[in-house]
Amino acid sequence: MELAKKELATQESHKEREIGWVLRHGRGTAELALGLRRAILPGREELDDALYAAALFHDCGKYAQRKGDHGEIGAARAHELLAGLMSKDELETVCHAILVHNRRKQAPCTELEYILQDADILDHMGSVGVWLSVAYTVKTGGTAADMLAYHRSEEYERDTEHLRSLLNYSQSTIAFHEKETFTAAFIDRFEQECAGSMDYRVNC
Repeated sequence: MELAKKELATQESHKEREIGWVLRHGRGTAELALGLRRAILPGREELDDALYAAALFHDCGKYAQRKGDHGEIGAARAHELLAGLMSKDELETVCHAILVHNRRKQAPCTELEYILQDADILDHMGSVGVWLSVAYTVKTGGTAADMLAYHRSEEYERDTEHLRSLLNYSQSTIAFHEKETFTAAFIDRFEQECAGSMDYRVNC
């Protein structure tokens, strides 16, 4: 974890996100990945070390000012960072998972790689997804009304359905649905509170 903090804590991945997002997202994705592994592949604890490392560093190649496939960049960077800290086979597993984490539905992947892909999507949803919407809106000069308009738009529906379609496991789809249910309830209440209303119900 100290290596991840040193490498990722000050990294800017997007101009619209806070410094350190890569570290927070990596940690969140790593914990989600372990939870998914337990649900999808119970008894496969031998995957956990490589899965956690791949998830923690999966976006280490994402820089706001750097162009190119961040999976390729990240795999190469992770190889530099993690060489000597794990076996050669485990290092190759970690780096290949990073390489393909954003190439969803393009080619057959290992179970570890599919789990990482799903955990990555899930860490953008729910309360974290609300935070991303707020951060993006503020950093681009928008207003609460702009954020609400996006969440009520066909664009939001398309974006959400596209992410749902990229999931690999039914357990991931269930978690995605729960997070989207929370988001919908939050947006309903936020809209009413923005209008000054106290007549609201939260169904989450």
